[in-house]
Amino acid sequence: MNKTRFTVLAGMILAAAASRLIPHPPNFTPLAAIALFGGVFLMSLGRGFFAIRRGDVDRHREWMIRAFAMAIGISTIRVVGLVFDLVLTPYGMPVKEGFVLTIWVGWLLTAGMAEMWIRRTRHGLKAVPYTDVLPEYRVGAGL
Repeated sequence: MNKTRFTVLAGMILAAAASRLIPHPPNFTPLAAIALFGGVFLMSLGRGFFAIRRGDVDRHREWMIRAFAMAIGISTIRVVGLVFDLVLTPYGMPVKEGFVLTIWVGWLLTAGMAEMWIRRTRHGLKAVPYTDVLPEYRVGAGL
């Protein structure tokens, strides 16, 4: 079994195992976020797999970055949760609402950063440096 197939298979097995951790009644509140980002993870793995099978390395890279972002998003949720707990709990934020807010903010932050990284490093396009403040250094300004 090659490395790509193993990665896709391992991701799907882990997603199936993690589906057992989805909250059961009466705690459906975070279910939408967990289902959405779990679905995005599986879709990204699948699209990345099919892209590399077509020989489209650039699209494969982008979809694998998205899948990695969804997988690592749980770590971001932990950090965001700590910050939210320290900041919002003293002001009376209920734990359940704080948890749901943490899930959405953590995964959206990670997904947003992944998309920014993909766009900044996309092959075939000239990346604009972060320190670009002068017009003569902008893309299409005659360089």
